[in-house]
Amino acid sequence: VFFALKYQYSFLDQGAWLFAKALFYVTSRAYTEVTIDILGAVDLLKNKTSKNRSLLNTFKHNDYFTWSVAYDF
Repeated sequence: VFFALKYQYSFLDQGAWLFAKALFYVTSRAYTEVTIDILGAVDLLKNKTSKNRSLLNTFKHNDYFTWSVAYDF
């Protein structure tokens, strides 16, 4: 089992990036992998005192989830 987690924040852009990856070896040659990639940014054109400026609302879009299965020959 392998797990990686990475988080970056840009003060200039007021945005963040979260990446998580889990790898599980079923056998010595077969494995499955799950990744999550989430990108969040504050809309600078909106009012900064808006009620919609929450942490979850920042990460509302621009995210994806992948799952793969592989076998090494």
